[in-house]
Amino acid sequence: MNLTNEINKIIDNLNNKEFKTVINSCENLIKSKVENTIIYNLYGQAYQNLAFYEKSIEKFEKSLELNNNNYFALNNIAISFKATEKFLLSEKAYKQCLKIKPDFVVAIINYANLKEFLNQIHEAIDLNLSALEHVEETKKAHLFSKLCRLYMSIGKIKDARKYSIKLLEKYPTDTSFYELHSEIAD
Repeated sequence: MNLTNEINKIIDNLNNKEFKTVINSCENLIKSKVENTIIYNLYGQAYQNLAFYEKSIEKFEKSLELNNNNYFALNNIAISFKATEKFLLSEKAYKQCLKIKPDFVVAIINYANLKEFLNQIHEAIDLNLSALEHVEETKKAHLFSKLCRLYMSIGKIKDARKYSIKLLEKYPTDTSFYELHSEIAD
């Protein structure tokens, strides 16, 4: 058995939303005595996508037991902690993840989403600004839009307008950004 090939098949199944197939494949590998941090992380992601968050947490914990520097598993366990309303554990996992990989944009954005959910808007803004430093130019639209809305939510209209104008300049054919801009225009 070539473990790399097996992992790639599982990743393909995960990307194709074949979550039960992923679970079966991971279980079979584990039964054959394969102890691998990636396998457990994928296993957890399948459960997470099926909204079995407690089961996903168990798998992510096993992944982290095998490699506590697996920042993918840390990001994923943080998502499941948030879904199960374990907000302090979620934040702790994001902090640990970003300590290992400070430029992991997915985790920065997810952490910002947690802060926004907890109504810690200033922290959410700071995290989204940090994500801007690490994301490709072609993928900034989401962050500009998010920053615009966050600034609007705390009454910082000038800052909100700054990001809505950036959206219009970079994406002049996207009508949804004109709609967003009209919400804050004088």
